[in-house]
Amino acid sequence: MKHTVRRRTFIMSLAGAGGTFLTTDFSLAANRLAAESMPKRLFGSAQDPVSILGLGTAVMGCLEDGENEGIQIVHTALDQGVNYIDTGRIYGIAESCIGKVARDRREEMFLVTKVWANTAKEAEQQLTTSLKTLETDHVDLCHIHSMGHRDPQQVLADDGALSYLVKAKKKGLTRCIGASGHHKIANLLSVLETGEIDAVMTNLNFVDRSIYNYYQRVFPLAQKHKMTIIAMKVFGGPFGVKEANFLDAYRRQEGPQMPKDLLRDSIHYCLSLGGVTTALAGVRNREELLEDVRLAKDFQPLTAKKKSELETKGEEIAPSWGPRFGSP
Repeated sequence: MKHTVRRRTFIMSLAGAGGTFLTTDFSLAANRLAAESMPKRLFGSAQDPVSILGLGTAVMGCLEDGENEGIQIVHTALDQGVNYIDTGRIYGIAESCIGKVARDRREEMFLVTKVWANTAKEAEQQLTTSLKTLETDHVDLCHIHSMGHRDPQQVLADDGALSYLVKAKKKGLTRCIGASGHHKIANLLSVLETGEIDAVMTNLNFVDRSIYNYYQRVFPLAQKHKMTIIAMKVFGGPFGVKEANFLDAYRRQEGPQMPKDLLRDSIHYCLSLGGVTTALAGVRNREELLEDVRLAKDFQPLTAKKKSELETKGEEIAPSWGPRFGSP
């Protein structure tokens, strides 16, 4: 790939001995093997192979003075075969970090952003800014961000956010249109019914099944309209979040809400649900990313018995989590 050739040329230009060339070749080969060992699934209408683990960047984008760390996280994700890169206009420095990597590695990414918008004007302003910050001329998927915080009537109006994204798709500014939902599921269902949505992203884990239950309410509609399903909040998301203050909650959080001994089960549970293409994990450093990569590469579909056991465990945990994103 283009970035590999550039990196090799740069390193070899600094080398003064054949042994350095050999080490470089081994390093590049190791990177290729690491990337190739990440399982992929086809992304719906685009039919692109995307990694079963996606990089969520809300946590990364909220880190204070974290640009260098953020850039390294994105590079490491790509090196490990994580090509599904999810961000959003409101995720602090996340788009800027990704853009600096995209200068040389855009062709390796299935790049996703979101517009926090009700109207076409708001959506156009945000997507235009995102494309500039991401240093690209298009994204592969653009979501209407958090339908629970949107006014569905305005989103669906002639001058609404969805109308703009349909036009943006025709212009090639985004290849696919998505919608995400954290709460107020009815708001999300209203936009999914239009048939204009290519992908839907919801809270999916065996605890939230007892709180929001997107599985029963959203999956049938997604399957009806042949939408790709993306799992987010696979570890539960941030602690202490109240409605739109989730970015502040991310800044305060030191680790996942899901108990540590259940992280592997959390990823494998989501990926075992029929229709799920990728599961997103938000990380604050390379170490967390590499651990999530290890768990994803170890994926084996869960048996019906194991899924049932986890759902029972989720029912026990659910009261302590509660509807922290807002009313279902």
